[in-house]
Amino acid sequence: MTEDEYKRRYKIVSDDILSATRAFYTYMEINKFATENQQQNYQKVNQDGHFWSGQMYSLQLGWFIILGRIFGPSGYPLHKFLKQMTAHPELFSKEALAQRKREDARDPNPPWLANLLEEAWEPTTNELEDIARSINPATATWKKSYKPIRDKIFAHRDLAASITDLFGATLVAEIEDILHDLNRVRIALDQLWLNGRRQWIGDTDRTYVDPFIGDARGLLNRL
Repeated sequence: MTEDEYKRRYKIVSDDILSATRAFYTYMEINKFATENQQQNYQKVNQDGHFWSGQMYSLQLGWFIILGRIFGPSGYPLHKFLKQMTAHPELFSKEALAQRKREDARDPNPPWLANLLEEAWEPTTNELEDIARSINPATATWKKSYKPIRDKIFAHRDLAASITDLFGATLVAEIEDILHDLNRVRIALDQLWLNGRRQWIGDTDRTYVDPFIGDARGLLNRL
């Protein structure tokens, strides 16, 4: 896999992760807004009920379909990308990073490059495989509780499927944990590719959702 192929393939999975995260947290913020103040906020939403119902359904449909694409097997699933990535640790060598930085700076010898390379992380194949394996819990949760909903309710319509039974086993926290595992990989690969930095955000560090929540709340507050 060449650098250009890596960038193109990474952008596909990164955009999907961000799109699913945006859809989910926008949905959650609209719901939170409507339930915070029954007399005022609920009335604001309810006066244009058909519009907001459509928005909520579209957002829910969006994150289910996108997560289905991320976990495969159709489209370009994340596990396929990660398998390809782990086979090419040379993409993350200090030499490759230096060349990218020279090209970005349009300078054959940027004054800051030596310090950056001195601190840069060169992951081994095993360390890249650790990153790839980190999505295994999210994959298992998706396949057990959420793939059936995606397949039988959103992507297709199974007349024999019980919506109550399918949704009865779901938890908001599980979707949040799935999205966290995905964003943790996205951020780790971003930092590794751009700066040679080893970054692994903690379980409670979910600041990547702040822009989505902030934009949704800003719009809702202007209603």
